[in-house]
Amino acid sequence: MKHVIVGNGPAGMTAALTIRAARPEDAVTVVTADEGAYYSKVREPDLVAGKVDAATLELAGESAIRQAGIDLMAGVAVRFLDCGARRLFLEDGRELSYDRLLLATGASPVVPPVPGLCPPSGEPAPDTPAGTRGRGAGHPLPAGVFALRTLQDARRLARAAGSARGAVVVGGGFIGVHVAWALAMRGLRVTLIEKMPTLLPGACDPEASALIAGHLERSGIRVMLNTELEALESGGDDLKVRAGGGAIPCQLVVLAVGVRPNLALARQAGADVGEGVITDGTLATTVPDLWAAGDVAQTLDLATGKQAMLPLWPLAVAQGRVAGRNMAGLRSYYRGGLRVNAVHLGPLQVISVGDVFPSGPSARVLTTSGAWGRVSAVPVPWGRFPGQPGAPGFTPVYGRIAFQDDRPVGALLVGRVEAAGILANLIARAIHLSRTDDAVRLLRSVLRVALPARL
Repeated sequence: MKHVIVGNGPAGMTAALTIRAARPEDAVTVVTADEGAYYSKVREPDLVAGKVDAATLELAGESAIRQAGIDLMAGVAVRFLDCGARRLFLEDGRELSYDRLLLATGASPVVPPVPGLCPPSGEPAPDTPAGTRGRGAGHPLPAGVFALRTLQDARRLARAAGSARGAVVVGGGFIGVHVAWALAMRGLRVTLIEKMPTLLPGACDPEASALIAGHLERSGIRVMLNTELEALESGGDDLKVRAGGGAIPCQLVVLAVGVRPNLALARQAGADVGEGVITDGTLATTVPDLWAAGDVAQTLDLATGKQAMLPLWPLAVAQGRVAGRNMAGLRSYYRGGLRVNAVHLGPLQVISVGDVFPSGPSARVLTTSGAWGRVSAVPVPWGRFPGQPGAPGFTPVYGRIAFQDDRPVGALLVGRVEAAGILANLIARAIHLSRTDDAVRLLRSVLRVALPARL
């Protein structure tokens, strides 16, 4: 039997290795337009910061992948998929037949439709063909502008940072904040702009955002909230970013405004598509012998009970394992996953888990600066972290736990994050807390700060 996997990220490579272990006699082929090595995308900002080299990010080289019995076709994208004929047509003219196919095509960075960037029409960029290097078909980024997605992106950005004096990071989500910190650690003058009123939109409330923004500002990073990117102007080696009615000179710009799943092949196959490729509990699509996993797949969010896009490395690995087992004929089910995001900003760590902002009449929120559902006059507590060389004397500590009725569905931790795993387990298992006092004790124990006996 011939198994073909499009994409060599965590979902694709995990599926390939799973099939190889379960069906050693079957043919397993991985096709990718990216570099052939399997590497850690989550550590790319560390490469930009100069903390590690590219070799450190490598999890398995091309030779190791081939030695594992996997036929690796690197540096070539899939141009077209004909599910009726069960054939893939590659950009270099080659064709591949398959019996079972996995789409692990990932996602591509969103490019804001503003003057000086692409696409110039104001329309969203077309779907990126599977495995292309993430720019939207026909829309290369201007010189000095980067979108951190592949190892090649990280290398190029790290090289550019070596000669740049100033940088603008567009987007204040987890990736944007992490990249801004990495560039500041390289000694660049960094401006971080975010169109929403808080950093880490969807994960941070105003209190937490203020703590994080204050930490970034004290570390030399200028933070501009409620600020839209308006245009990009180029002139020689310098760039000028127009935002918030002003102009910011710099030598490089990083776009971190989100990603869009690469759905072109799924649409060509005729698979049902929502935000991503719709899958069932086995990661199968609506097309026979076609599976999807990773950042392209729409799966169950355990916090909300709804189908959602959860583009996270550990979930992609889990999905790849389930998809691979099912492709190998071993029945396996994916029960869903949680949205977990984290960023380490020197002495300050931030982690969000699940649905931090639930809606509906049964939604309630408990924070270290407020009571159920509304902010009170209880001040934000601060905790001292000893042994942080060169760090400020105090690091902020803040927590927020969101509930549906008496069931925790989301959490945000700033400063003290050791108990994030405990909270994630409670949320994933849908554990109910019978009393308000239980929730207060939970938050007190998680953050190790003084809270009123009752909120």
